[in-house]
Amino acid sequence: MKPDSHILQALARARFQPRFAQASTGTGQRRSRDVGSGMDFADYREYAQGDDTRHIDTALYARHGKYFVRQFEVERRLPALLVVDNSASMLAENGMKLALARWLASVMGFVGLAGDDEVWLSASGMLPSGPIRGVKNFARWSDLVSHHLNGVSAGEPLDFLALAEHCPRNALVLLISDFWIEDLESCLAPLGEKEAEIWAFHLQTPREADPSDLPNGALTLDDAESGESVDIAVTPAMLADYAEALEAHVAGVRDAVTAMGGRHLLVRTDADMETFILRSCRENGLIR
Repeated sequence: MKPDSHILQALARARFQPRFAQASTGTGQRRSRDVGSGMDFADYREYAQGDDTRHIDTALYARHGKYFVRQFEVERRLPALLVVDNSASMLAENGMKLALARWLASVMGFVGLAGDDEVWLSASGMLPSGPIRGVKNFARWSDLVSHHLNGVSAGEPLDFLALAEHCPRNALVLLISDFWIEDLESCLAPLGEKEAEIWAFHLQTPREADPSDLPNGALTLDDAESGESVDIAVTPAMLADYAEALEAHVAGVRDAVTAMGGRHLLVRTDADMETFILRSCRENGLIR
C-alpha cells in the first residue's frame, strides 16, 4: 500500500501545524524560541564579552551609555517522531491496520520532509531512528518504513518509557495505533514529561466498528495480544453491550490524548485515505 504520486504532489507544499511542539533542531524554516544570528530582529540584550561587536546598537549606547547587542530570530526544524504500533492486534484481519499504518507513516513522513522538518521513525521493538531531513530523502524514509513495518518486529508492544527516553524534547509525536493498550494515560505520561505534542491516529477495522455480521450463537474468539481464547454467545444484547464498550474505549483514548493537549482522529481502514489526508487533516488543523 504505497502513496499515489498525485497525493504526494498535492502535499508538496504542506506543513505540519502543531499547537505547541517547538522547532528546536538544526537550521530550518520555522521560527523558534532561540535567538542569535539571523535575518529578523527579535530583541536587545546587554553586551557580554565575546559577542559579535557588529551587532552592537550604537544609538542605544548614545542614549544609555551601555552597550546592547541586537538579537535575531533563529529558524529551526520541527522534530516529528512517527510511532507505529506494530503489536499483535495490528496484525489482525490480514494485517489491514498495519498496512494502513505503513501508508500513514510514509505519507506523514513526506509532509515533514517537504516542510523542511526532520522526521524520526519508531515502532514496536524499535528505538527511534536517527533524523531524516529534506524531501530528497523521501526514498530513504520509505525504505526505513518498509523495513521496520513489514513484520520484522511485529507482535511486540510499544515501549513508551524507551520511546520517551529517546524522543526529542518538545517534539511532535504522531502515534499510529489501534490503541488496544492498557492504562493508556500512564503509558503516555513519559511523553508528557518530554513536553511532546501527541497526534493519535486511532485505526479501526469495519469488523471492529460493527461486528453485527457475526453469526448468532456460540463463537470462540482469540485475543491477538494475549493469545487467550474466550467463548461467547453472539446475541443482540451482546452486540449492544459491545457497541457501548467500544464507544467508551474510543472516548477513553480521546480523553487521554486531549488531556495532554493532543489531537485524536479515528481512522477506519476502509476510509478514502485521499480524502482523509487532503481534506480531513487540513480541516482538523493538522497540516496546512
